[in-house]
Amino acid sequence: MTVTLERADIEYFRLLVARRLGLHFENSRLAHLEDALRHRLEAGGYGDCSRYRQHLLSSQQEMLMLAEHLTVCETYFFRYAEHFRVFTEVVIPDRIRAQREYRKIRILSAGCASGEEAYSMAMLIREMFADLFPTHISIRGIDVNAAMVARALRARYGLWSLRDTPDELRTKYFRGEGRDLALDRAVKSMATFEQRNLAEEDPQFWQHKAFDVIFCRNVIMYFTPEAARSVISRIAQSLVPGGFLFLGHAETLRGISQDFHLRHTHETFYYQRREAHDVHEDLTAGRGNGASQMLSPNRPRSDRARLRPRGRPHAPGKALSGSGRRHSVRPTEADAGKPFQLPASHPGW
Repeated sequence: MTVTLERADIEYFRLLVARRLGLHFENSRLAHLEDALRHRLEAGGYGDCSRYRQHLLSSQQEMLMLAEHLTVCETYFFRYAEHFRVFTEVVIPDRIRAQREYRKIRILSAGCASGEEAYSMAMLIREMFADLFPTHISIRGIDVNAAMVARALRARYGLWSLRDTPDELRTKYFRGEGRDLALDRAVKSMATFEQRNLAEEDPQFWQHKAFDVIFCRNVIMYFTPEAARSVISRIAQSLVPGGFLFLGHAETLRGISQDFHLRHTHETFYYQRREAHDVHEDLTAGRGNGASQMLSPNRPRSDRARLRPRGRPHAPGKALSGSGRRHSVRPTEADAGKPFQLPASHPGW
């Protein structure tokens, strides 16, 4: 039986989904929301929307089932190669130096989907910082989509998910199992995954200084402004001072948070958690309401495709004078970059 949804019904569910999941559906995407609602209504045998409304309001499980049909799950290994170069050349060396205060480097993949992002970091750590695991590294992935979390735990992928994976890593860490490629068990053991709703407060999870590095890429772009601010506020609280945050190339903290410096190295942008006194100084001086603008003093490298094989890692950039310039990177240009490659020889720290 096909269920009919009136415009008033769709508007009601649009507001409810925004409040409970943080997801924003513009008018151009309402057809997707309607399709998801109709699927759940028919799967549950609901004859009308009123019964489903009551069930959705009282059942957290049903809200999570609906979320499986609403979230965007496109990802692949080593997506945005520049971020992974920053991860190996800037982030991990920086956090190693900070270990005298924080004993373990704690990494979070927020909105982890089917796990490719977290496992990409795991492979790089195993290749270039093998001494850190398991005593000094932890990698956690969280996502509201239970089906995606289950896929991450299985760690079996198709060739399309490995389209930007270096050949040497594909050969070393994947083996064929039927039509799939199964991730090496040692790498698989380096990451844990669980279902969590980023739109919920969840104080037990977002504890003070709980993480050193957070990847939250292509997530807040789908959130309402209020939900995005709340999520970034929790991320800021849970990052150690000097910790790192990576967003998608189409996302920005401008107008959302004052808790981060914007960094620019390796021809890409990322964020670093500010010290408390930095925020106070900016507020006192009346500067902006977004992340402060930062730019690396290093010139762009001529070789985009490879990590620097020798020498010291790039240091986080220095501040521009005044209010700085506004930067943007179009995602179409970013995705068109060369795929990630391992260095010819692993850099020494």
